[in-house]
Amino acid sequence: MKIPLTSATWIGDAARTILERHFEKLRGLETAVRAQKDVEAVHDMRVACRRTKSAFRLLRAYLPKKRVKKLIPTLDALRDVLGAARNLDVLCADLETYRATAPAHDRVALERVLTAWRDARAENQIALTKFLDSPRYAEWTTAMQEFLDEADARSRWRVADVFPALLWKQYGKVRAYETRLDTAALEDLHALRIDIKRLRYALEFFREPLSPRDGQDEKPEALIELLIALQDHLGSMQDAVVAGRVLTEFIAAEAEAAQQRGGTIPDLAALAAYQTHLENRIAERRHEVPTRYTRIVAPAFREMLGAVTARL
Repeated sequence: MKIPLTSATWIGDAARTILERHFEKLRGLETAVRAQKDVEAVHDMRVACRRTKSAFRLLRAYLPKKRVKKLIPTLDALRDVLGAARNLDVLCADLETYRATAPAHDRVALERVLTAWRDARAENQIALTKFLDSPRYAEWTTAMQEFLDEADARSRWRVADVFPALLWKQYGKVRAYETRLDTAALEDLHALRIDIKRLRYALEFFREPLSPRDGQDEKPEALIELLIALQDHLGSMQDAVVAGRVLTEFIAAEAEAAQQRGGTIPDLAALAAYQTHLENRIAERRHEVPTRYTRIVAPAFREMLGAVTARL
């Protein structure tokens, strides 16, 4: 039974309500993911996995530790197999866009890369479908449903008692990048994106009790929109990082194959041009990060965050 989320909801019950929402979303996408007719289905199922894991992480102190520990490994495995497929969907879409405007003499070489990535995506689809059809996944869905069906018998803390502290703790993790942002490595910026995402998810999980009532102007949506803007910006940069890494692997494989055949290395100028395009995108996005990040750590953001949590 779904329990409405209010400031007075027991936190254990709130946790199960949040988890149930995303578990239902995840299960509802299985058919579309198997059919592979909508690339967004894979993305949406991956997001459902991430939100479920984020809810477990945020609210772990108010859930039975041993039960949760048993559920996490298969959830992580599902997220990883979905992630491998999704990454290739993004890679192929980006390369198709670039190839459409590339010089005609470069398109043949770029088509080789695109074909290789599409073949890899087809292999990922087989692995993904196999995972969804596996006894491991079936057992996990059963265990997850049983976990959600059990009434909370442990936590007597209310949402109002614990959520503000959890939210501000996650905000503190985001703000901690402020002192090292100018010299942050790409790995650090990827970690920032993850922390931004977790803060956003926390706000979205408890959107109902945080929403304004009569006479109140501050809305959690305003905070969420700012977080999404930075998350998407960092995501675009990370997509280029991943594409550059995979492209480098392709170039190395091409060179090695040519050497083994005893032939000449194919002309890689078109691939080098695409690599440069990706590096330029990373540099441009990297340059804009401090300005976008400032909006998240500004006093105005903290005031809005304080206002929405104060109403619990």
